[in-house]
Amino acid sequence: MKAASIMKPKSAAMLRPYQAALRRYLKKGASASLLPAMKLGRQAVAFGLETLDLALIHEQSMMAQMKAPGTAAARSRMVLRSRKFFAEAIVAMEESELVREALGDQVFEWFLRNKRAEWMSYHT
Repeated sequence: MKAASIMKPKSAAMLRPYQAALRRYLKKGASASLLPAMKLGRQAVAFGLETLDLALIHEQSMMAQMKAPGTAAARSRMVLRSRKFFAEAIVAMEESELVREALGDQVFEWFLRNKRAEWMSYHT
């Protein structure tokens, strides 16, 4: 089963643009802007996606990137750089007033701390 077929329809619609933006970001190296990641994060919020939806999109995008030829060291650098892209993309979700209002400040802050810890533990 293809990964896109298990995603929400709006997540699947974001997969290709996210893959393309991430590919460009990784290819440009240190001079790359994170603005496309921020825009994709805002689009995800507008679509009503959750952090885990965006994490699945990021994971699928990275799986595609890892198929490209390269050394283990180059892949390791790619994974590290991709974290910055994802972190920037979820900023919009973290700043979403709608989510904060729905959960309340205390639950919202707890949720963000846990999601950040979950993301970091997944990648360490």
